[in-house]
Amino acid sequence: MGGALDSLDPQTLHSSVLTLTPRVQDHGSNLTCQVHLPGVQGTVERTIRLNVSYAPQLMTTRVLQGNYTVPKMLSNGMSLPVLEGQFLSLVCIADSNPPAMLSWSREGKALSPSQPSAPGVLELLHVGVEDEGEFTCQAQNPLGSQCISISLSVRRSPSSCLCVSEKQEGSWPLVLTLIRGFLMGAGFLLAYGLTWIYYTRCGDPQGSGPRGLSEPLSFSRWD
Repeated sequence: MGGALDSLDPQTLHSSVLTLTPRVQDHGSNLTCQVHLPGVQGTVERTIRLNVSYAPQLMTTRVLQGNYTVPKMLSNGMSLPVLEGQFLSLVCIADSNPPAMLSWSREGKALSPSQPSAPGVLELLHVGVEDEGEFTCQAQNPLGSQCISISLSVRRSPSSCLCVSEKQEGSWPLVLTLIRGFLMGAGFLLAYGLTWIYYTRCGDPQGSGPRGLSEPLSFSRWD
């Protein structure tokens, strides 16, 4: 470097050429060139840091579910069962340089971020059956974009199932009581009707009992 370089004899100049193709994992690594003159103590070196730009990749979703403090990691295409009424937080993570813009959508419809300052965070305070479906996070920067999708399935809580069962079964006792009352009433009317018919056709108007038994017995002699 510098103007003194022009006054040097070209034959005394030496160079070391390094040719490489930067990879994603090379981002942030250091390259150091070191010069040592034989016979002279001392070394001169220079270090540069690689700044490698790349499209979004290695996307994952961190899940905070219910009362669990340890997050779960989900990859693309995985299914996530959630209990109805639980709290659910989906955090989209993407590796990219420059940093990617993150956005969430459900069944192709864009969702508003729970935290405007953190668009990769989606929070569902009380998960319902209507929240079932495919959730997709998209990461995009000037070099490209990538998506990750997870399938959310909602399971009914035992308490809600019990309430539904009790509600459905709550009308049966009333129906059975009405049927029982109807049958008892019909049986009473039938017994009363048969008794009335019996005494009307076979009974004595004076109430002396069945006709034939109230008449005196007579005997005749056969010659």
